[in-house]
Amino acid sequence: MVYLMRRSRNELGNTLMVCLSWRFTGWFAGEASPASAARYRPRATYGCYTLSAMDAYLDIETTGLSPSMDAITVVGICRDTPEGPELRQLVGSDICRDSVAAALSGVTTLYTYNGIRFDAVFLESQLDYALPSSITHRDLMYDCWSRRLYGGLKSVEQHLGIAREVQGVSGRQAVELWWRYVRRGDDAALETLLAYNREDVLNLKTLRERLRVT
Repeated sequence: MVYLMRRSRNELGNTLMVCLSWRFTGWFAGEASPASAARYRPRATYGCYTLSAMDAYLDIETTGLSPSMDAITVVGICRDTPEGPELRQLVGSDICRDSVAAALSGVTTLYTYNGIRFDAVFLESQLDYALPSSITHRDLMYDCWSRRLYGGLKSVEQHLGIAREVQGVSGRQAVELWWRYVRRGDDAALETLLAYNREDVLNLKTLRERLRVT
């Protein structure tokens, strides 16, 4: 595993720039209404991949649920590169349109959970970043709905027996961890938040495999 990190904080301690990158030889093992599943189901794209095809998995953390009022705190992206899976986490002021585009460079299919109605909306609202036409967005939440698996990512993980190392952290607690870091300089809170996001991203890979989505 190769671990690279750069971090800086301004004098007030309220601005953060972090870029974390991991390379793995293996993966961690591993809340929406079902009423309109068919209505929201995205169009699937099938066909033969070229040699340059690359899959990626994305999950973001935010300060709330409003794309117009709340902020993105962490963007986690894992790409399946020829050298192996590569995870990048962009944090705080390091999150911008260019950094997200760079992290998705070469990606042809992007997997998310509720990404169509949440992650992608935040990225476009906050960063003016929309996925290019060269990237197919596959929202695994709708694949779960088609198999009668409803609820948030963690509920689906529990139903399928996908394990987590970070226990006791919810979406609301992830927001609290962020503010603990920003307001108190609590580095341990930041590390917990990054570990939480890391499992969100990596478990998308496990979820896709359990669902046998190709």
